[in-house]
Amino acid sequence: MKSILKLFIATLFIHSTFGSEVDYVLMPLDHNDVNSVKIKGEYLFKDGFDSRKKTVVVMSDGLDRCFTNHFQQLGFSDKYNVVYFLGRSGSDEISRLVNYNGQTNWSNAYKWLNLDQQAKDLELFRNEVLGGENFHLFSYPSASGIALHYLSVFPNQVSKVLAINPLLFDLQKNMNFRPFEIAISEFSQDFINEKWMKFAWYMGREKPLYEGKIERNDILSKIYQFNLWGFLIPDVPEVKSLSLAVKVRLFEHSRNYLYDFDESKPTPKVVKWMKKSSKEVWDAFDRQPSRFIGMHYDLLTRFTGEMMIVCSSQNLIINPKTFEGLAEFIQNPTMLYINDAHALQKFYGQAEWPLVIQSFFDNDVQGKIQAFKNLQTKGLIH
Repeated sequence: MKSILKLFIATLFIHSTFGSEVDYVLMPLDHNDVNSVKIKGEYLFKDGFDSRKKTVVVMSDGLDRCFTNHFQQLGFSDKYNVVYFLGRSGSDEISRLVNYNGQTNWSNAYKWLNLDQQAKDLELFRNEVLGGENFHLFSYPSASGIALHYLSVFPNQVSKVLAINPLLFDLQKNMNFRPFEIAISEFSQDFINEKWMKFAWYMGREKPLYEGKIERNDILSKIYQFNLWGFLIPDVPEVKSLSLAVKVRLFEHSRNYLYDFDESKPTPKVVKWMKKSSKEVWDAFDRQPSRFIGMHYDLLTRFTGEMMIVCSSQNLIINPKTFEGLAEFIQNPTMLYINDAHALQKFYGQAEWPLVIQSFFDNDVQGKIQAFKNLQTKGLIH
C-alpha cells in the first residue's frame, strides 16, 4: 500500500520542464468552409525541432487532461522530435465566437470542435510545420478516437501509432462486449457521477473483467481501498467547470455508444455520466439535428504501418476486449496487455515504459522483447 501511495503522490507532482514555449499555426475555424476565419492551433516541441529527425506527435485531448498530467517525459526525444499537439481544444477564439451573442451556441461548439476538425488540424500541422513529412503518432485514451479518425482519412501520412486504452465505446457496443457495471446499492449515495468516474478511471480488478461474474467482495475491497487514498488523486472536474472541448468530446463518446442503442438494455454508468456532462450539446443536437461524424473502422484497413495498442486488462472504463476488436481492423497490430487499471499509474512508473516506446518506434525487436520480459517478471504482463 505504501508503494502505491508513493506512486500516486509522485504522479500528482509531475510537472515536466520543456525547452520550448507553446507555439501556434494558423488554421481554419471550419475546415469545410474555404472562406473561414483563421484561429490558432497550439503545439509544443519538447526540445525544439530538427528537420533531420523523425517526429513523434503526442495527442491528448481535454478529457484526457481532466484526469492526469500527460505532459510527461517520454524518454526518447534525443532521437526524435517530440511535439505535444494541442490544436484547437483550448482555443480562446472558439470560446469567444461560440459565445458571441452572450449565450453559448452549442451547435457551433460541436461544429468547430468535433473530431473531424481536429483531425484536419493535425494534417495542416503536418504540412505547415513538419514540411509534409510522415510522422509517428502517440495517443492517450480519449484522443485516440481523434488519432484513429485521422488515420482513417490520411492513412499514408503516419508511419507508426502507439495508442493507449482507446476509448471506443461504439466498438464495445457493436461487438456486444459488456461494460463494467455494479449495483448502485453497493455504494454510499455520494459514490456516483464524478466520484464513480474517478473510481473507474484509477481502480482496476485483479481478475480481468471478461473472465466471469463480478465478485461482490472483490469490488467492495476496491471501494474500501479507494476511499483510503482516493483523495490523493485529482478529482474529476464538476460538470459546470468542464470546457467546451471536453463537453464536445463527452458528447461524441456518449453519442457513439447510444446511437441505435437497444433501450431495453441498461445504459452503462460511464456513458450516463458522459451524457449528463454534455447535456448542452445533446440538447442542441436534439433541437436541430446535424451531421454527426463517427468512426469508419473499415477505413483503418488502409493503414499499412504498425500499431501498438497498450491495453489495461483491469480496465473498468471500457471492456478490454474492445481493443482486440480494434486490432481486427489493423494490418500490423501489437497488443500489450498490462495488469493495471485504466489510468496505468503502476505501468507509467516503471523504467520499462520508456523502453517500450523507444523500442517500438526504433524497430528494436530485442529491446522490445527485453522490456516485455522485465514487465513479465514484475507481474505487469502475463
